[in-house]
Amino acid sequence: MPWAANGIVSSDEIVGGLKISNTQYMSAIEGMINGKIVTIDGGFAIIDPPELPEVEPEEPDPNAPYIISKMTPWLRMTNEEAETMSSVMDAAPAQLRQIYLAAPYLQSNDPLWPTLSAMLVATFSPERAEELLAPET
Repeated sequence: MPWAANGIVSSDEIVGGLKISNTQYMSAIEGMINGKIVTIDGGFAIIDPPELPEVEPEEPDPNAPYIISKMTPWLRMTNEEAETMSSVMDAAPAQLRQIYLAAPYLQSNDPLWPTLSAMLVATFSPERAEELLAPET
């Protein structure tokens, strides 16, 4: 004899389940194929799933911290910009260069982000620095 429990039917006994007839079992299988759900609350029934409330997608916070690959600004630069920035990086203090080289990625809320941003602004422009450090999409 088949069994049913909330969300399932089986030809084997279900602990806490309800014995159902073969006809109910076949109806349950057909109903589940068509997107219905089985319930035993208040007795065996095959019902439509509850409607989920429609959720509006959240707008991303433009000020939320983000991470980009260290490669990203370099890939966004022209060859001429890369040559110029390479010279600027070579002239930076040794400790700053080593921190940059050791970092696995660039993070907008890292204490050294403003330093990198300021180097790009001083070398190019505020607009270009923003483009180079923009989040990856």
